[in-house]
Amino acid sequence: NSGSINYSGTGTFTLNNTDITSSSGHSINKTSSGDLTISGGTIESTGGSAINNSGSGIVIITNGSLKSNTTNAITTNAGTVIIGTSGGVPSTTNPSIYGKTYGLYNSGIQDNIYFYDGVIKGETGSIYGTITDTESGYKEKRDNVTDPITGITTVDSTLTVVGSEEKVAVVNNINFLSIQSAVNYASNNGIEAITLYKSITLEDNLIKPAGGSNVKIYLNNYTITQGSYTIDSGIDLVSGTPPTGASLSRFLANISGDELNVKNIVLFEMDDGSSLEANKIYKLYRVIDGRQKLVKVKENNIGNYNIGNDLTDLRTIDGKIYINDIGEGEYKLIGSDSKVMTFTVSYEGVSNNIRINNKANTSRVVDAVATLILTLQTGVVRSPYILIIMLLVLGILCFIAYGKYKEQHNKE
Repeated sequence: NSGSINYSGTGTFTLNNTDITSSSGHSINKTSSGDLTISGGTIESTGGSAINNSGSGIVIITNGSLKSNTTNAITTNAGTVIIGTSGGVPSTTNPSIYGKTYGLYNSGIQDNIYFYDGVIKGETGSIYGTITDTESGYKEKRDNVTDPITGITTVDSTLTVVGSEEKVAVVNNINFLSIQSAVNYASNNGIEAITLYKSITLEDNLIKPAGGSNVKIYLNNYTITQGSYTIDSGIDLVSGTPPTGASLSRFLANISGDELNVKNIVLFEMDDGSSLEANKIYKLYRVIDGRQKLVKVKENNIGNYNIGNDLTDLRTIDGKIYINDIGEGEYKLIGSDSKVMTFTVSYEGVSNNIRINNKANTSRVVDAVATLILTLQTGVVRSPYILIIMLLVLGILCFIAYGKYKEQHNKE
């Protein structure tokens, strides 16, 4: 649709898969304390910003395309801007925000930009202003990118994984660049243990989020220097590393012959740093005693798989491969171009070159008792642990029977 929208309300104004093109002025001009949500569609202006926000409230862009051919794609001097959706592996393409000058220009408060998905690009720069928060375990990176067709160079902001050498703290195998972001993630998700990986000096008070759970920071032979700053109650500093050890789930998984400590993971980059490609076929191998064993999977849809018995060929979706219910071990992903990715899944987590997919919904349950009954009925032993337990039970029964025999024999 041609024209523009002026929003001065106090509620929430939502545009779903709506196309708006303005040749004069801003495509959307928000002047009130109300919230604005963009979910799909193309918002474009040749005479102003795609979105101009001079009011408080929240501007949320979950997906779609915003473009300005003359100035900033998004111009804001108040309120909050949220790009993408928090949780899971960030998209590097959607939403797409392009500005002739800046992709996002924040001329007001400098601490209200939340960047969770997509690409923000501009010919002058990608983002003007401070980013408050990104997806957990990720950081913003900026690249100079030249369009091969137009020859125009832009500064592109996307999210990339925080590398092992950069991490300050780790929570649940997710790397964090700051101790405060690690505390926020752990406390808001009910995770107690945070492991420190660098000695730091506080530059502000260390705060536990309101309503969050208590956490422990395991110093791991590093130090936190407080200086004049405080550490909230509910944040405990503990020497050493978090306790590990075998869990009940490990024991039951061994009994059932199932995968150990299953994880839902995302593969997105080969060992040489190249991306996974849609025109390549990939195969997954488990490395056991130096030998590679082909892993079979069940395809939920293209790029999304469960460990199973159907297929050996894996394909990508948006440059990623999702694998659910994969157990402990060392693995290799080998592409049809012979490129290799080596990764591990362990009791503690996963290697730093892959990610845990917290958005996956699976219903895998280890039922050792049912497996034991099935073994007794069929005689089929799925795991040596079953045989050991059966022998132990048989030994105990024999011991009891022998005791009763001796007692009866003595009476006679």
